[in-house]
Amino acid sequence: MDYALIYQTMAKAAGLECEFVTGHARSLHGGWEKHAWNAVKINGQWQLLDVTWGAGHSNDGDHKFEKDFQPGFFCPLPRVFALNHFPTDQKWQLLETPIDRTTFKAQPAFDYGDPVADIMNTEPLGLPLIKDAKGQTELRLQIQSPPKVIILKSGSRELKFERTEKDGWLILNFTPGGREVQVWGGETSRQGTYTKLMGIFVVQY
Repeated sequence: MDYALIYQTMAKAAGLECEFVTGHARSLHGGWEKHAWNAVKINGQWQLLDVTWGAGHSNDGDHKFEKDFQPGFFCPLPRVFALNHFPTDQKWQLLETPIDRTTFKAQPAFDYGDPVADIMNTEPLGLPLIKDAKGQTELRLQIQSPPKVIILKSGSRELKFERTEKDGWLILNFTPGGREVQVWGGETSRQGTYTKLMGIFVVQY
């Protein structure tokens, strides 16, 4: 709340129209909690932003705040923002067709705070993955700098997949093994392979 109120005060001092938006949010690691963010009008168009998440994050171990600027949380596509922000007033979804709470909770989720290394868009976006006649599923991810290491998991089980890159999209083709697929990405060094959870996608049966 404090981050959003401070941003609203600064934006208004700069001559911008800015709204304080309340609602609920969920992180990639689960949870449904009360949250606050902002809508700001820039060049006549409303944009959404989350200065709290954009400032950094808390460590999983000691919950100590770690400063880490995440510009992806400033003015992303409203449909991307709606993957993890559910405002009390639905007009602040900025969507032609607002989604309801049930749809919100059933959506895929992915990190988009880092415009270079995180997922910034997907196809399909906000919809479950669908298997084709052969039981295969295609997931398209837009990542400016795709990680060298990609791991797909269904629960604790790793899935085999084919990886291609075309026209700015990272394309993953695989046979899903459950109702949910996790995408992990990272790098390999002398110390070993490090990956982080990048997104969780629902599979429709």
